[in-house]
Amino acid sequence: MDAADFDYLSLQKNGNEDFSLPPEIDFEWDGSDKDIFQLSEYSDFRESIQTASNGICRVYNLKCNTRYYWRVFSDGECSEVFSFCTTDEYPRFIKIDGLSNVRDCGGWKSHHGGNIKQGMLYRGGELDPHMHITDEGLKTMAETLKIKSVLDLRRETELTGNIYGKEYKNVPVTAYAAWFEQPYTVMKEIFDFLSKKENYPVYFHCWGGADRTGTLAFLLGCILGMSEEDLVDDYELTTLSIWGARSRNAEHAFKGFLDAFNSFDGKTLCEKAECYLLSCGISKESIQSFREIMLGTVL
Repeated sequence: MDAADFDYLSLQKNGNEDFSLPPEIDFEWDGSDKDIFQLSEYSDFRESIQTASNGICRVYNLKCNTRYYWRVFSDGECSEVFSFCTTDEYPRFIKIDGLSNVRDCGGWKSHHGGNIKQGMLYRGGELDPHMHITDEGLKTMAETLKIKSVLDLRRETELTGNIYGKEYKNVPVTAYAAWFEQPYTVMKEIFDFLSKKENYPVYFHCWGGADRTGTLAFLLGCILGMSEEDLVDDYELTTLSIWGARSRNAEHAFKGFLDAFNSFDGKTLCEKAECYLLSCGISKESIQSFREIMLGTVL
């Protein structure tokens, strides 16, 4: 089955329930509507979330396994500083108002050592027209997630006028086994973009963030040393969104992709992915640059 037969663009909304959204965290205190709430990863409160509040503040999108500090300014007086640590459970689901199926590609363990960095690379669905990102969602991308660049994997016929990011890159791709039938220059163009530190944080997407996005996320996860179990779990997590089930057992989708991917040389998924990238004309230096950005080390 080729790309023309497998219409991965025909996504159907799975009702109105969206289980891909993270839980909210509520902060409460005795106060007034003139209070200022601050939350930060740093004890000196640099890069803090700051909002006016009336004794309650709801927060989303906290990083996993991270210590946070919070305080309240009331009538010019500062409260004591409180702290807490989030759980070491991945993946990190992301709430961007108006979107579904968004998550951080970071947090997962790497066999290269440590964990993939959070807050660098996000995967999800399009901003419109099938979804409708709100002004609050755009604010989350800009101010909370600080997303600088967008990598758009859609075809030209799918593009709309809503383009976000200081750097916008459109590279139309296919999905699953058909990925390896497209020109190698496609992957080189993508990787040239992802190997430049100045482009980060990056948000990459197709339509639903399921098939084309899922295929690219799998390949990138291989390069970063994710285990096969985690890679497959990450692919199937799209099932929690509004876009319907994605299964590792789908004969003409994920299984077909794995069969094609396994034809590349290498004993591990990471070695196979590196063999594929090298065959696309991507240099070892670019591969190392991407790993350094996402892992913090040069291997």
